Amino acid sequence: MKNKLLMLILTFVISSFLFSYPVFRSDKVSLSEVELQKNNAQIEKLLSVENLFQVTDEDVVAFLGFSSPNEVKVMRILMEEQFKDASFMITKIEYRSNTVAAVSYESNVKNLSEKDYNTIIKTIGSKFKQKYGFNISEISKKSSSKMQEQLYLKDVFSITADVAHTEITKIKTYKRKSGFIMLSKTKNGWDISNQGVGMSFGKVYKVK
Repeated sequence: MKNKLLMLILTFVISSFLFSYPVFRSDKVSLSEVELQKNNAQIEKLLSVENLFQVTDEDVVAFLGFSSPNEVKVMRILMEEQFKDASFMITKIEYRSNTVAAVSYESNVKNLSEKDYNTIIKTIGSKFKQKYGFNISEISKKSSSKMQEQLYLKDVFSITADVAHTEITKIKTYKRKSGFIMLSKTKNGWDISNQGVGMSFGKVYKVK
């Protein structure tokens, strides 16, 4: 029993020196320290901010249920702006086996409230109406051709980007979350497993 405990402590200590976060491995894991470093690097790349906070149209549809391509594009612009200075930090990796790992994390994302969202949407509508004299919802009716409709929509997206940047930059509160993600390794490398993301909790804090 003492030997097992000592091995666990040594494994933790050695891993802590090598990595910026603690790394645990069960007795089912046969990976060497060099192999651990390679696996950790792959996991870090998978869970990088660039990968995790890359917004696609499919993400918007899946999470928000929007079906209109134009609504999807507007929301995608807002989400991309919201995630610009997001952070994601691995706090611990637990290798359950050579091909299964639980990754604990902390993340920080701008806390875009419903009030903030409504303000942004209202501002976009006001700026468009101020420029053209009618509401965004009237674009189809006011367009004399499909090309003109597309030009109006292009301007909507441009206004959205400008307003989103201006308004979201003003937000000084962030949503901090922590939890864990289950990963599995296949022949193509590490990926988020079907078990997905574990329970997480959030805290809103203000940046001075």
